[in-house]
Amino acid sequence: MARYTVTLTTSANAVVDVEVPDDVTDPEEIAELAVAALEDEGAPDLCNACATPVQLGDDWRPARHQGAPLLTRHDA
Repeated sequence: MARYTVTLTTSANAVVDVEVPDDVTDPEEIAELAVAALEDEGAPDLCNACATPVQLGDDWRPARHQGAPLLTRHDA
């Protein structure tokens, strides 16, 4: 019986809270600011204490629904 090591890839999600000026309401611009904030902080870590090591890439994009970035506005 042959044995192989196979690298499998999948996507991962990260949720980012980002503060923007009140006059910034365009979802595309807000999503771009969130991606920039994540890249400034560095890639998030995943706990792998119970699993094999996981490596995350650096190609972050906003999740989308019907073509629009998914975001939630938090009012004070």
